[in-house]
Amino acid sequence: MRAYVYKYQDGIKQKKINAPGCTMGSVMVSVGAAGISEYDIEQIYGENRSVMTVIPGHEVSGTVVGPVNTEWNGKRVAV
Repeated sequence: MRAYVYKYQDGIKQKKINAPGCTMGSVMVSVGAAGISEYDIEQIYGENRSVMTVIPGHEVSGTVVGPVNTEWNGKRVAV
């Protein structure tokens, strides 16, 4: 999958990363749209910017793709 990844030394760049796995009690959502918040902007451009690697954008919507029962598969959700 592709993501915008922020590293303190490199700035923000689009990269190909491995898709995370699902843990018990969670679902996989194929993201259709994502937004960034003031918190994300502060982590990247603020005075106290993060020195850790960050993938911004935690307001997302998309489609459930697994691994849950068929009742949820294919449903559109917002996180």
